[in-house]
Amino acid sequence: MGRALSRVGRHLGKEGDGAAGGVGTVAAQLARLRGLTVIGTAGPGNHDYLRSLGAVPVSYGDDLADRIRAVVAGGVDAAVDASGRGSLPALVELTGDPDRVITLADASAQSLGVRFVYGEPDDMRGILTETITLVAAGAITVPIALYPLTDAAAAHRDSQAGHVRGKLVLAPI
Repeated sequence: MGRALSRVGRHLGKEGDGAAGGVGTVAAQLARLRGLTVIGTAGPGNHDYLRSLGAVPVSYGDDLADRIRAVVAGGVDAAVDASGRGSLPALVELTGDPDRVITLADASAQSLGVRFVYGEPDDMRGILTETITLVAAGAITVPIALYPLTDAAAAHRDSQAGHVRGKLVLAPI
């Protein structure tokens, strides 16, 4: 994740789409640790959670760019899409440059000139090492939604519906 943030540069503001999920939660916290102002998109039920991460919450959906402009005049410096839910056109509009947007979740990004960043094994090793170090130091938190293995279908439904904060773990409990 740190490498993904580095790819869009160190800017004054960052918009994170899907900020309440597992990847977005870590990305928002890493961005805040780097001194960035974070605007995170999520449903209204996750707005207090985003505030607890130090992010400014904005509801996702139609007219996303207008809602973000209402929070920060002039758009944002960079954007990270962790949701893959079709927000890339709005994020490119907000940043004014597809080079200032990356996605971790939308494989159609290339059609807009946006970089699709995915986890190569060497990248993942560094990302996980950094994240584990920061979690162990208490610098970031990763909420875990624990489901019994027998509830795998419910866990999958909740994940697909965007109702899980942080990471989802199935356990044989």
